Amino acid sequence: MRVALVTRAYADTPRLERMAGALAEHGAEVLVVCLRRDDHERAVEHDGSLKLVRLRRAKRRGSRLRYAAEYGEFLASAVSVVRREAARRPFDLVQVGSPPDVLLACALPARVFGAKLVLDVYDLSPELYASKFAHGRSWPPGSYLLAALERAAVASSCHVLCAGEGFRSALLARGVSPLRVTSIPNSPDERELDSNLRHHVEPGQLAYCGSLFDRYGLATAVQAMPAVAEAAPEAHLDVWGEGPDLERLRTLSARLGMDGRVRFLGVAPHRDVPRLISNAACGISTLRSDCFTELAFPAKLFEYATLGVPIAASRTTPVTRVFSEDAVSFFAPEDFRSYASAVIRLLLDPEAARRQAEAARAEAAPWLWSRWKGRYVALVEHLAGAA
Repeated sequence: MRVALVTRAYADTPRLERMAGALAEHGAEVLVVCLRRDDHERAVEHDGSLKLVRLRRAKRRGSRLRYAAEYGEFLASAVSVVRREAARRPFDLVQVGSPPDVLLACALPARVFGAKLVLDVYDLSPELYASKFAHGRSWPPGSYLLAALERAAVASSCHVLCAGEGFRSALLARGVSPLRVTSIPNSPDERELDSNLRHHVEPGQLAYCGSLFDRYGLATAVQAMPAVAEAAPEAHLDVWGEGPDLERLRTLSARLGMDGRVRFLGVAPHRDVPRLISNAACGISTLRSDCFTELAFPAKLFEYATLGVPIAASRTTPVTRVFSEDAVSFFAPEDFRSYASAVIRLLLDPEAARRQAEAARAEAAPWLWSRWKGRYVALVEHLAGAA
């Protein structure tokens, strides 16, 4: 079986890395077309039956025009790579990760040579656009354009994968047949999450790891730090991540006199994250509630749970579908007082926090990659061989 995975992401993006690795372990010849982070990464790299082709353009967040230009550049380069590789030896299947959904067009040359096309929805483009540019309260005109492109991509593919049941439900509501959509969650690989890493709890450490966009709501945690610190003097918030909200968060932290308690530590390679967060007193997820976050599950919660880190999370629909009240300390989205109460309870009662963490670990177990890896490979094998 010869498969191509094309995604405008870096090669070490967990979803891409796990899917490519699973197919290669199964004996498939796998081509990954992705972004090149910098000149230190090889443009072309071989690892057994896995071949990486990294395209030069790196991700830079900015305006709508910049996004469009960068998407267009990646699409043009990916078309060239897929066409050349398919002409050398046809693919059985090409899986394209979105957004953008229009990227599926890069696989059309492979379809001429007989490949099946699969769309893998990392994020729903219309809702993501609305969350970025309209605070997720309604769809701006751009979301309707993206919805049209999504429909075209879905119609051009033989099957659609998506990162969670929330996305699948939205696609079904848009008229996609249930037989054509499969949810493969953004599951962590438990081989990277050794529970023995949690050998001592760092008192008061609150851990956040992820991008810094306003929709991720980290301002709620920063705003709550004075109250948290007053109740739990050892409390401090360690933040690993970057994004357009960084300077606003730094300014807010300084204004509140929390510079020593809120530490912005930059981006951590994802393989280092388990070690960095494993001994936290609490792992946090502060998503606001909008049309995107009410569909997207924050995958970092699975990592906290598997490592045994107690969780405080904003109450969004995808999270409450996975975790019970016994497993997570929930708080109202964008309510810093509610957040402070949830975190303080965990910091002041370590035994209750431990029991909660054990419940979360049990409830996260069905979502780990080992439970989904075989299903994914079997589906790809079936689709690649389907008439």
